[in-house]
Amino acid sequence: MTAPHTGTVVKITIDDNRDAFVVGLFEQEDGSGSYLLLMCAAADPSDQDRATGLDTYCLVDQDESVHYGGIVSAELSGAVLTLGFDDALAEELEFIDPSTLVLDVPGSDAARLAAGLRRVFMYGDPAHRPLLTGI
Repeated sequence: MTAPHTGTVVKITIDDNRDAFVVGLFEQEDGSGSYLLLMCAAADPSDQDRATGLDTYCLVDQDESVHYGGIVSAELSGAVLTLGFDDALAEELEFIDPSTLVLDVPGSDAARLAAGLRRVFMYGDPAHRPLLTGI
C-alpha cells in the first residue's frame, strides 16, 4: 500500500476465535509492510460497550493505531475494495479518503473477504454501519 491504506492487497486473513472476528488486509504475503485489521467482538456489545461508544467494529493499522467505527462506505467490485471514511477516522489514522485497495488474491479469497466484511460491519450499533455495496 504505497500511500496510507491505498494500494494492493496480496494477502487476506479471516480469524474467527472465541474473543473476536478479524479480517486482515496485508500489503505483503509475510505480513510485513502496511496492513489493516477490521474486527468486531465475538459476543454482542455489553451495556458498558454501548455507554462508552465501543459497540461497533474497530480498525487497527500497522502503527497499532485503533479507531472504533468511522467507515461510511465500503464497496467491493470485482477485485477492487473502496473504503470511505468519516473525517475523524481519516484524520486520526491519516487515511486517504476514499481508499482504493486492489485485491491481488485468488477469487475465493475475495468472496471470503465480502462475507467477513459483512460480518464485521454489521456488528453492534446500526448507526455506525457503513453503506455496503457488493458486500
